[in-house]
Amino acid sequence: MTVVPALQAATPLVAVAGEGSGVLSASLEQLTVSESTEGMVTCEARFNNVSAAGSDPGFLFFDRELLDFGAEVRIDAGAGEREGTLFTGRITGLRAEFAQQGGGQLTMLAEDALQDLRMTRRTRAFEEMSDASVFEQIAADHGLGAEVDLPGPVHRVVAQVDQSDLALLRGRARPVGAEVWLGDRTLHVARRSSRRGQPVVLSNRQNLREASLVADLAGQRTSFAVSGWDPSTKESIDVRTEVAALASERVGGGTAGAELLEQSFGTRAERIVHAVPLGPDEAQQMADGHFLAMARRFVTGEVVADGDARIRVGTRVELVGVGPWFSGVHDVVATQHLFDLEQGYRTLLHVERAELML
Repeated sequence: MTVVPALQAATPLVAVAGEGSGVLSASLEQLTVSESTEGMVTCEARFNNVSAAGSDPGFLFFDRELLDFGAEVRIDAGAGEREGTLFTGRITGLRAEFAQQGGGQLTMLAEDALQDLRMTRRTRAFEEMSDASVFEQIAADHGLGAEVDLPGPVHRVVAQVDQSDLALLRGRARPVGAEVWLGDRTLHVARRSSRRGQPVVLSNRQNLREASLVADLAGQRTSFAVSGWDPSTKESIDVRTEVAALASERVGGGTAGAELLEQSFGTRAERIVHAVPLGPDEAQQMADGHFLAMARRFVTGEVVADGDARIRVGTRVELVGVGPWFSGVHDVVATQHLFDLEQGYRTLLHVERAELML
């Protein structure tokens, strides 16, 4: 197993157009790479923009040779088993800052390739297609590969009305419990249970610096129901999802929020009335998706760890030494990889889990 060196470089490495830039890496003062289950990864990097060399200091990056609109940027960080690529994308914005005490910084704003989908707005219809087929067509429209693991019915029509391609993807994925992300120019769409891998271990007072964890029943429900009308059979639709649907979320020996809610307060059922399912299979997917999304938010937390490029949305972490209730495996649902000259490289992650270890 690759180990993390006792001494390692804390400064992330910056590459432009595939070439590493020592000037940019040495000038980096602050970095934030953000990711969530919504799919897009964004990067904000602030560089010292003033040269102290010679008697007439000048600006380093206003010549646009390194930092320019549309330039491809890659950020790498970490060492040993924690090493990896934090961000790959293109520059969308540049911000100059000048303080009263002198000096100057240039901040680079960048987004990954899902920017193309975010900035493409259309009105169109997809006829006799499943959600998986819709996702694959959108990926092809933008020159992306597609890996879609999402069973589901064929819809008579899926309408995109004055909506970006990214918004359509997110809107179709969210109700059925799927997540969207990009990797190596490939659009991925899958349920969370199918993208989980081996957890990264974070131990309290070691590589886990801080943690705030909470179990909250306020947003929990004991069941979700979805109603509708099936035009093919001319019959009403009424499906329900309950605790039994949490089999994929069980981590062993815990109690789900829905179970604790019923024990403590009684039955609290929820019915979705704003959706328009056109068949029982579609309605069941909606009910399952809403119930799972709710259940996963029973235990939530914010954790600060030593910088670790392996920690991305869709991975899992195993928290050690945080008490019997909260120790164990959690899903990572949002990350910020942070760097500055005071605290070095660290990773802020948001986690969630459906069970409390009571």
